[in-house]
Amino acid sequence: LREAEREILAVKARVENLSTAGRDELDAMMHQGSDLLAEAQAAGGAEEPAQAALECFAASYAMSRALEHIQGEVDSLNLAALCYQQLRQPEVALRMFLGCVALCSSHGDEQGHAQAAGNAA
Repeated sequence: LREAEREILAVKARVENLSTAGRDELDAMMHQGSDLLAEAQAAGGAEEPAQAALECFAASYAMSRALEHIQGEVDSLNLAALCYQQLRQPEVALRMFLGCVALCSSHGDEQGHAQAAGNAA
């Protein structure tokens, strides 16, 4: 029984370490995407940095889902939608903003809901 408890604690510690490493990687990807999006916005909608930012946010969304990190999902969707606006694809941006609104609503995130709804307007 004690051996089983030690094994469970060891597995739990490995999972927590992986989760921490995943969140660190997620944060780095979000920062990189945000920097690229700011570059695109400053350049009046430059396509190359906007596309690179979109790729960062797509990866961030996938990581957030894997980590079951709802706020990361919301932020990734919202920022990806802003990228689509920069890429002059407003219909895709709107669908993403509305998806973000729905995700926020389903998790009781009133602030995120308001922000995404405002972006969709």
